[in-house]
Amino acid sequence: MLSNMRNIFRMRSVKNISYLVAENAFRLGVGFLVSILVARHLGPESFGHFNYVLSFIFLFIPLYTFGLDEIIVKDLVKSPESRSSILVNGFVLKLIGSLIAFFITLISVNIIEVGVEVKGAIILMSLWMFFRSIDVIDYWYQSKITIKKISFARTITFLIGSVLKLVLVFWKKDWRYFIYISCFEIVLIEVLYMVVYQSEFKVSIFKFSEVSLKKIKRYTGNAFPIILTLFLSNSLARVDQLMIGSMVGAEELGKYAVAVKLVDIWQFFPFAVINSLFPLVVSSFDKGKDEYRTITMKLYSILIWLSLGLCFGTYLFGENVVDLLYGDRFSGAGRLLTFYVWTTVFTFFLFIRTKVLTIENALRFGAWISLISLVMNIALNLYLIPLMGVEGAIIASLSSYFVGNLIVAFFSKEIRCHLIWYSKSIFFPIGLLISSFKNK
Repeated sequence: MLSNMRNIFRMRSVKNISYLVAENAFRLGVGFLVSILVARHLGPESFGHFNYVLSFIFLFIPLYTFGLDEIIVKDLVKSPESRSSILVNGFVLKLIGSLIAFFITLISVNIIEVGVEVKGAIILMSLWMFFRSIDVIDYWYQSKITIKKISFARTITFLIGSVLKLVLVFWKKDWRYFIYISCFEIVLIEVLYMVVYQSEFKVSIFKFSEVSLKKIKRYTGNAFPIILTLFLSNSLARVDQLMIGSMVGAEELGKYAVAVKLVDIWQFFPFAVINSLFPLVVSSFDKGKDEYRTITMKLYSILIWLSLGLCFGTYLFGENVVDLLYGDRFSGAGRLLTFYVWTTVFTFFLFIRTKVLTIENALRFGAWISLISLVMNIALNLYLIPLMGVEGAIIASLSSYFVGNLIVAFFSKEIRCHLIWYSKSIFFPIGLLISSFKNK
């Protein structure tokens, strides 16, 4: 029976990846074109303001999610019969996390040195982020590895948002209107999630009678190290943009944001692969170390080859393509992209490492590494940005990722084994890798 269950998970995982690759390939193509038109319309300075707001909100995503993604998926995989109770308790905690994030945002915007319009946009978007609490519905479909309907909901939201952005470009609206569209997209996707869930189960997730103080305490205790780790990781990924915006200016941030945006678009793929295969990794953890190591290394292999392919392709062609597409106003953005893209070798690894350390209850070790990397990144930015400008921020990011996740991580027994697995996984042929998920 266990063998049959594993086969079902693998078949569903491959089917899931097919759906998600199709979805993300579509979003990649359309999103790429829309982002070009939006950037060309706004210009470097306004595009810099727009991305400053998004980067600021991104810092607090761990609080809005309350670090529950992997915990709830893990519980749903193991106890699907408790679906309603798990989801409503997760929903309540995410609301609490959103409230905390909102108050921290209110305090923070009064400290940063940016314009009144940027501060207002940050506060507005942090309010709409409360709707992200409904994301717990997505965890259920991740745990069952049946994401066709959820994928369709995301695609519909993406299409409507893209059309509205093109309308704003045609009407020549300023950057604040694009923030409004981002808020609208948050609400729309959560509404569609509820429609999908209620159409299947004919019930609401908001069964507050099933809220359990005991379960909330357990989730809070388990979530704290995840929140800390993700906050540190998100800060490491976005602190460079915030420091560039404050130290150099919105125009240079706009050019840098083009490089970051193009890399972020491609990161849909690792997210798709990880979310599809994570339940399989969870189920393999209880089956023995050999199977767990094999499944995890296969996942690492997919990610490392995706990142290397992206890096070499971008290094060869990125500069000319970006200069052609974005025009003279974004001169130099392509050159920044060809260097910034190498951060994906580390970030793709971090995506899955955070999840597997959650399974192993060893996330605190990852938190220390992220803290060291973040402190190093900020220190290097303070020194290199005045000296070298935006290029200094890229050097700071690559240096801190390298030192933190290769050198410092090697001294942690719990992280070292994953570092070795990640290094060895480059020798897995991708063709055989995908077929093994089908045939095993």
